[in-house]
Amino acid sequence: MSNRRLERVSAPISARIRPPGSKSITIRALVAAGLAHGRSHLYGALRADDSSVTVEALRAFGVQISDEAEPWTVVGSGGHLAAPGHAINAGQSGLGARISLVLAAHAEADAVLVSEEIQRVIADYFETEPLTP
Repeated sequence: MSNRRLERVSAPISARIRPPGSKSITIRALVAAGLAHGRSHLYGALRADDSSVTVEALRAFGVQISDEAEPWTVVGSGGHLAAPGHAINAGQSGLGARISLVLAAHAEADAVLVSEEIQRVIADYFETEPLTP
């Protein structure tokens, strides 16, 4: 561990800082932009497993997203989500599975959700009983 000496400044500091992106805010912004009318630009979006799953889920429902460079651009669906043409894979993302379930309910379309976390996720919403032969 290194020791650093901090010295008092004699005048106010003028600076710009950019805090790291937030997974939670990124996902909320993606969903809001995906359901909005028109084009949205997301600055400081955080690329993480959960946000990547959300991007892919929104794309499956027909939302156009460009996330290769800053800012991310989302062309909103105007609240009209298309039926996905393939299964939505939420992988190990519990939050991604939850977001995908909500999007599927909003789309009022058949959707297949694949997730390693789905059993835990649906337990939050449904009471289930084992099937008996």
